[in-house]
Amino acid sequence: MSNQTKRFGDKPVSEIDQQIKKNIPVNTKKSRDSVWNQFSKFLDEKNYKLDRTTSLFEINNILKSWAANMKKQDGSSYKEGVLKQMWNVTAKMVQEMFFNKWNIQFNPFTDLVFKTARDTRDVMRKTLQALPEKRKRSAASLTEKECSTLTTKFNEETPDGLQKKFFMVASYELAWRGGEGARCLTHFFNEELDNTGTPTGRIEYNPIFSKTAQGGAKPLTESKWLIPNTTQSAVCPVRLYHLLVKKRGDNITTDRFFLTPNPYWTNTECSNWYKNSPVGINEITKWVKHAAEETGLDIKRRKITNHSLRSSAVSNLAKSGVGENQLLKITGHSSVSSIKSYLQLDSNHHTSIVEKMRENRDVAHNNETNRIVVHDSNSSISSSGALVQNCKTVNFSNLTMGEEKEKRVCFSADEKVCLKELVVKYQSIIECKKTDCISLSHKKKTWVRLTAEYNAISGNSHRTIEQLKKCWENMKGRRRKEITKEKQLRLKTGGGTYKPPESSDGDLVDDILDTVDIEIKDTIDSDTIISPEGVTGSRVYTVDENNILHLLVTAQAPSTSGSLVVSNTATPNKRQSTYVSRGRCIERELEVRLRRNQQLEAQDQEIHLLRLEEQRLRLEEQRVKVEVAKEQLKQEKLRTAKMEECIF
Repeated sequence: MSNQTKRFGDKPVSEIDQQIKKNIPVNTKKSRDSVWNQFSKFLDEKNYKLDRTTSLFEINNILKSWAANMKKQDGSSYKEGVLKQMWNVTAKMVQEMFFNKWNIQFNPFTDLVFKTARDTRDVMRKTLQALPEKRKRSAASLTEKECSTLTTKFNEETPDGLQKKFFMVASYELAWRGGEGARCLTHFFNEELDNTGTPTGRIEYNPIFSKTAQGGAKPLTESKWLIPNTTQSAVCPVRLYHLLVKKRGDNITTDRFFLTPNPYWTNTECSNWYKNSPVGINEITKWVKHAAEETGLDIKRRKITNHSLRSSAVSNLAKSGVGENQLLKITGHSSVSSIKSYLQLDSNHHTSIVEKMRENRDVAHNNETNRIVVHDSNSSISSSGALVQNCKTVNFSNLTMGEEKEKRVCFSADEKVCLKELVVKYQSIIECKKTDCISLSHKKKTWVRLTAEYNAISGNSHRTIEQLKKCWENMKGRRRKEITKEKQLRLKTGGGTYKPPESSDGDLVDDILDTVDIEIKDTIDSDTIISPEGVTGSRVYTVDENNILHLLVTAQAPSTSGSLVVSNTATPNKRQSTYVSRGRCIERELEVRLRRNQQLEAQDQEIHLLRLEEQRLRLEEQRVKVEVAKEQLKQEKLRTAKMEECIF
């Protein structure tokens, strides 16, 4: 064993624990230490103790009191988001302390004994949400004009201005999260090449360890692209990217994309624009806020952060008519509900909505004024001459002068094929026969997802869930009627040769519809006669019982056309000129059946031999693979032995 290499390592548990601690971000450690220090002071002030003898009810009371009495050093209350985070961190650290020290297990986030503590946390949050200054605010979205102003204010002839300008453009067009730029690495960007190796002009961005790709690289699924801006070259992201990469000197060894500017870059003796150190995360998170303040935007009334560019991109694209499914590809979310917080209405958008409401109200008012009173021809006049107004109300806007009702657009053949493909995708849920509440809820959610995917496909008319459901039910109903009619035509007597009807939706629905009859053709029974031996071609004649004796005799001399015309109507037996006994007819029928059985046995034997040959070939292929693997293993052992000889 000493001469052989070990397959597994011998890293101790203590070293593994050290690696786990090193992998925790520094800011997370500082935050946890700060929260625990405040909680320790709270315990000392309230004379609470946390030891092995503390019961779960006492821990619940401590966490409940901590949620209600959490204050800053100056005595003011925290914001509602900070209160929730500090309480959760404290509860988690208390849970870890009891388990690590005394092996006592409990969960303050799910156990029933801690319900009052969790309720106290939620009550305090709702109380703070009522105060505007304590309420959690989302990052405000900016208009396209404001985003353009933030971008063009930076001078790309300076190190600081160049990378800030690229940061603004990339954050907007790639919909970066607030801290995504701070964690951006150089290998996240890759110049795209076509099949011939020629650059396409686009820059592919694929964050390997971002929030949406924690399991590793997902090429072509999580990728986004920087597209050249041919109309406004000053804010072209591809040009700014190449310029920023070009300014990275030979002294740069870090993989971080955004670097600290060199204050001596104007010195002729020092040509490096940047230092070999990344920009701090806290510094990058303030770039958009400082830029907005310098351009004169109101940062007190609106919360403007790096995340505002992401919110602005989603809001502006939604206002321009981009669908929700396309927005999910840009933001990286998995559901439509996740992007609702980004869709913010500005004053112009709200004004257009109100004007539309007023326009609809004016139209309704004008229609009401067009309603006049018309006397009926059957009106009668009283003795005093007064007109008894048996009148009718007429709305002229609904007569010929009014606008015609908009016609519905019928489903085209391509749209039906598209609907069928989507139904096949979710067939296990949509066509499920269960009617319980859970199954119905799954069906409803699936139809919502199917409708969104259908409307996202270019070329399809916009449809509602009810329209797609109705179309699919109509397609299945028509196909069932066609199957019933086809079976009736096939089984009825008289009328000549059977002609199958043309199917409109048969190819679309038969893959899913579970009521399609499948019948075996050309079966051998007592009413079937096989053509005599020596005649080329396969001819099977199906006749009725009354004609079988006559046809068994006449089938020995088939017609030159190779066909036999048989009437579908039953005819009574007649004495033939050539007498054939009934026993002879039965013998011939037995011979026909025996021949058929022999043919089937021969076919089965042939298929069996083919399968054995296929299995033999597969076994031979596996043997070859095993031999190749053994040879490779042998070569690998030789190389390992040579390497050990070189080492020792």
